Formats: sequence, C-alpha cells, structure tokens
Amino acid sequence: MATIAWHGMQVGLLTKHEKEAIIAPIMAEVGIELIHTDAFDTDTLGSFDGRIERTLTALEAGKEKARLAAELTGCEIGLGSEGTFSAGPLGLGHALYEIVVAYAPAQQWLAVGRAWQMLEPQPDLRAHKCAPRRPIIAAATRDLLVRLQRPCPRCGTPDFSFDEAIAGLPCEICLWPSQQAKAYRARCQSCQYEESKACEGNAEARFCERCNP
Repeated sequence: MATIAWHGMQVGLLTKHEKEAIIAPIMAEVGIELIHTDAFDTDTLGSFDGRIERTLTALEAGKEKARLAAELTGCEIGLGSEGTFSAGPLGLGHALYEIVVAYAPAQQWLAVGRAWQMLEPQPDLRAHKCAPRRPIIAAATRDLLVRLQRPCPRCGTPDFSFDEAIAGLPCEICLWPSQQAKAYRARCQSCQYEESKACEGNAEARFCERCNP
C-alpha cells in the first residue's frame, strides 16, 4: 500500500448531530473533503439521552459509524465520532471522552483520534445541543489528523504512532529497571513492521520498586 495522498481525498462522515460543522473545517486544512450523510440513525447504536441503551464500546460504535459512513457515501474511508461521559482520572469528578475513528473497510486499517476534558453533567449531552462537547470533538479530530499523516515506513498504512510504552527505565540511584517507559514502540497494523524510540535519562527514585517499595 502506498502512502495516502490526503489532498483532494473525499472521506465520509455519518452523523445526525451536526458534527460535520466541527470536523469538516479541520479535515479541510490538509485538503480532505468531508462527505456528510445522515442516512442512518446513529442513535440506534445507543444514545446519550438514555432512550436507547448502549451495548457497544465507544470504539466499537465509532468503528461501526465509520464503516457505515464509507458504505453510505461510497468513500474509501469513513469517519465515526463517539463520546462517553464517565468518572475523571483517579475516579475524581466527571470527564467527557471523545474519539473520532477513521476506518478503511477495504484495506482494513483503523485510526483513532482521542481527547478528553473534565466536564460537569449537562442537561443534554448530544453534540448539537451541548456546546462544551464541541471543542473536545475538535481536539479528537486534530489528534486523528496527525495520526493519519504518520504512514508506516514500509507499507504506508496510516497511524504509525509511538504509543506502546516499554517499561524498564533505570532508576537514577540503583539503576534497577522501573515501571517507567524506557522506550516507545510503533507497530504497523497492516504489515506488522515496528520501530522503537528510546527514552533519555533515568527514572526518579520515587518510581523505583527497589528504592521506594
């Protein structure tokens, strides 16, 4: 697979909650034209207002929306956006987590942009009714756009990102391997080619199981 030329590419988006107004201008920054469709009722996959129970994970729902977007628009790549409202980090407060999924059914690759923000419960959390969601969706879209422009050096599949942490950074005092990352790995989801980038320095002693058991 050759590296994708994004300028002039048409990408489908399935949404009934006006997310195209958020996502389209960001995609246009690299020349991607968004083809919007609302020909499928995405609320049937689960709704924020609780009328329809969610049975899919956010990633599963986002991928299914992206698959349907590609199918309904005839585009090679589809986008699907999904949000979840849950406890914040360490179980404190409330946070809204947003993902924007790009999926190419024929090539079977997937890329996911993510963002989150602390947010108090709102009367209506649907994207077109909840203004605080919009900048979080935008941030997830920008994360996705970065990932789409990271091709695998071997086959060109998008999202060759150094996301996988490899533990073992030596302690600054005793040099014992800590649980801090000593490197980050990127692995292509298509051809399985991988590269690692080493982390510099040493772990603080407070992260060492020997010095600070």
